[in-house]
Amino acid sequence: MITNILLTDMKHYFLLFILLLVIITIEGCTEELHPETNGTNSPVLNEGELTKAVLDLSVNTFAVEAQAETRASIPSNIPENETSEEKEVHNIWVFQYDAVTKELLIKPRYYTITDQIMLQDLPVYLKAGIPSFVYVVTNTGYDNWANDDTDTSWQKFKNLEQLKKQTLPTAFPLRSIDKVSIPMVGASEEVEVTTGITVTVPVTRMYAKLKVKVEMLKAEMKLNNVNVRQIPNICRIETFAGDGNGEPMNAVPFPDGTTFSSIAFAASDLEKSEDKEWAVFYVPENLQGEIENQGGNKSDAAPTNALVVDVTAEIGGEKYLYAAYPGGNSLNNFNIQRNQVYRMTLTITGEKGQNNPSSNCFVVKPNGFLSFEPYYRVETGGGYNFADYLSPHDENLKIASVGIIWQTKDCIGDNTNGTLVQLGENTGDIHQKIYVRTQKKGNALIGAYNSKGDVLWSWHIWVTDHEPDNLGRAVTYYTYDWDNNGIYPEKPRIQGYAVMSCNLGALAENQKGIGTGLHRYPDEMTQAFGMLYQWGRKDPFPPLRNVVSEHHDYNDEHTDLHYDNSNQIEVHKTSGTDENKLFHSVIGSTLTLSLIHI
Repeated sequence: MITNILLTDMKHYFLLFILLLVIITIEGCTEELHPETNGTNSPVLNEGELTKAVLDLSVNTFAVEAQAETRASIPSNIPENETSEEKEVHNIWVFQYDAVTKELLIKPRYYTITDQIMLQDLPVYLKAGIPSFVYVVTNTGYDNWANDDTDTSWQKFKNLEQLKKQTLPTAFPLRSIDKVSIPMVGASEEVEVTTGITVTVPVTRMYAKLKVKVEMLKAEMKLNNVNVRQIPNICRIETFAGDGNGEPMNAVPFPDGTTFSSIAFAASDLEKSEDKEWAVFYVPENLQGEIENQGGNKSDAAPTNALVVDVTAEIGGEKYLYAAYPGGNSLNNFNIQRNQVYRMTLTITGEKGQNNPSSNCFVVKPNGFLSFEPYYRVETGGGYNFADYLSPHDENLKIASVGIIWQTKDCIGDNTNGTLVQLGENTGDIHQKIYVRTQKKGNALIGAYNSKGDVLWSWHIWVTDHEPDNLGRAVTYYTYDWDNNGIYPEKPRIQGYAVMSCNLGALAENQKGIGTGLHRYPDEMTQAFGMLYQWGRKDPFPPLRNVVSEHHDYNDEHTDLHYDNSNQIEVHKTSGTDENKLFHSVIGSTLTLSLIHI
């Protein structure tokens, strides 16, 4: 009996040994996976055994020449010299779809590329024996974008049409002088995977390459910045641009929640470029269509979300802004297609103030000059229509005069005769101008009045010699995904906005002296304090300047003294409720009469 037991056990051990050998052999070439369940013990995606294959990735070249019968892009006979960074792949998502059903065969997988040599021989795991397509999305930087180990994440990609409709959060707006990592997408031909097979996948950049050259016609002209704005924060996996044949594409609306950012080249940044003549940007696809143009400027009929290039130039010590719109042509096409090169040469002729739009705040040097068009405004949003406040075609909303509402001493000066803040000739259109001459550093608020004397709009004039609006000196900030485990710098949320290196309205870049707790130093020690703002109100409140203790009444004793249109001192602030004062307190149960400056 004992012998029989021993023999039986030996048989069991021998069978177990055979099974182990089989498992070891299988694991040499496959990744063993178990089917996922949805909580009801029914399989969601039965991947089964996967086979090791090899991906061969190649990057399609930039398109620089259009078809003769289309205006999808501006033709060029100059090929584009591609840099190595423009072709680099740092990470990929791999999708495999059934060629017949277009259903996902495997859960999306994320691979990191440590060496560009790997692109021609990249090992991946795919399902064998089924005719299929392999899709690749590169340089997302998100290792949980298509699969975060939950069923709901990868099911958004369950069929091929779902994948094509997905959007990808864009990388930070890219410049050629920054580290470049361009998202790309591509698919293989139909293939039936076998062990060790090489699957070729050509990928196409989801971004366009925008090159801007600025030519100055006169020696006294100086370039300050080249700024690109209306950069969408997403790009769609599948393009709506087609193959470029036939009629130009219609505008493609962005999904709800899409936001837009901007990025700039300062004149000093051009020195860092390989080709110092060109400011080079990489921007996500932005298809705004082709519109009817009645012979006016392209900018006059630009769609709200169209990509725009702003050039800030200094002519004779004065700053002027010029706007231009890239696209398929220089007339009426606003499409920015992926993997397309757009070359723009902008010539500054010296026509001062052309298309210099209104803003809420202007930065001007002491003894400087400013001109702007009060009715012309490129900024949108905020829940209001600017034309409801200012319009050259409505007598109640048309500007009849301009003047100084308040100013710091000698910031602009005595404008009694209306020569320092001046309304230009009434042209009857949006291009009428307001002119401002400054004197000393400080702040002023100028206003536009209708024929009844009502204030229609106002603008903050910040007079400083520190050039806070120089984007080359700006601080770029980002926000990132985070959880209880920490912050994830590889997963950006907000796109790299430019923030001035000093506070809006400050009279010095850095605070002098050192405060103790909430206690600050008076006068020149608080010159770095900026304006105060109330949510929803565009006009600034002057900051505290003379601060020697924690709490202060908001009155003229503790702020800059303020002067009127004739440069005469006025008492504007009071701690009591006096609606005749420009700045006054409102007494209420939840309000105090004091302000803390920290």
